[in-house]
Amino acid sequence: MIDILTQEDIEYGSNLIMLVGPPGCGKSTYAKNFVEQEKKNGTEWIIISPDAIRKEITGDESDQTQNKTVFCQVYSDLAKYLDRGFNVIYDATNCRGVYRYKILDAVREHVNKIICIMFTTSMLVCLKNNQKRTRVVPEEVIERMYFTLKNHPPTIIEGYDAILKV
Repeated sequence: MIDILTQEDIEYGSNLIMLVGPPGCGKSTYAKNFVEQEKKNGTEWIIISPDAIRKEITGDESDQTQNKTVFCQVYSDLAKYLDRGFNVIYDATNCRGVYRYKILDAVREHVNKIICIMFTTSMLVCLKNNQKRTRVVPEEVIERMYFTLKNHPPTIIEGYDAILKV
């Protein structure tokens, strides 16, 4: 469990962890490992990922043609699971503040705590990890997201209870 979340937080309300980082930094691997570890500890977490929803809808997680439908589903799933008392990890790049604000505004009334986990993985490591993936993201996209995040990182003012860097 993340130190900022107490056992009471977990038992008595929905919590959201928002992952932030460019492609290839390790967000999805972190989310999967975190959920597996928490399950062993008796706590269930749900991962909501626009890429996974995109794959369900279009058959290809890199297909951006149905993003309106994808994000309608993201917001619907967030509300559904948080309202039912689940703890949720939102696994998306979230490199631009405007996207983080939209999610935070949508979930604020549904959650107990909101934790941001910002990945500080170097761009070089992101690019190397990207080459090992089955779905390779164009390098210029990773570079753009990396520098966007570097220049406009998440801040407590956005509405998080804590920001953790990994």
